[in-house]
Amino acid sequence: MMKRRILAMLLAVALACTLLPTAALAANPSVTEKEINGVHYSFDAAKNAWTVASYDNTGSKTINIPDKIESFPVVAIQAEAFMGKDVSSIVIPGTVTQIGKNAFANCKSLTSVFTLEGSTPVKIEENAFESCILLKSFYGKNVGELGAKAFSGCRALESAIIEKGPTKLNSEIF
Repeated sequence: MMKRRILAMLLAVALACTLLPTAALAANPSVTEKEINGVHYSFDAAKNAWTVASYDNTGSKTINIPDKIESFPVVAIQAEAFMGKDVSSIVIPGTVTQIGKNAFANCKSLTSVFTLEGSTPVKIEENAFESCILLKSFYGKNVGELGAKAFSGCRALESAIIEKGPTKLNSEIF
């Protein structure tokens, strides 16, 4: 009798597992927030992706944003994530499709920005690099949109090279 109950429970558990939707079985990251070299990331469960949330000025001044964390892509840099921070250069992977408002505004030490090519063009929102007074070069592989005043106040800017795009230019980019 006891063996039948155990067998019935095991069968019930097995049946319940087969009825679960596949998405419920998908691996989720072990944490919803993560810090790597002073850069703080947050996981967006709706997008199944990571975003750059902030930088605490404790890591390297040369920032290389990873394309993936725990096998999930990094897709955005939130508004004001690096605003006013002491960074000298940044490499943004092709998985990033959005650079938020004022994301790097007033980064007084920032000298170069390099965005890698991705399948989706990156949208650079307004004032993203405003008043980065030492920014000398910007190289974008695939830029879809440049927001208003994206590079306003970048007095040292010598070159802004965009290989693909942009498809939309807003007013007073420089």
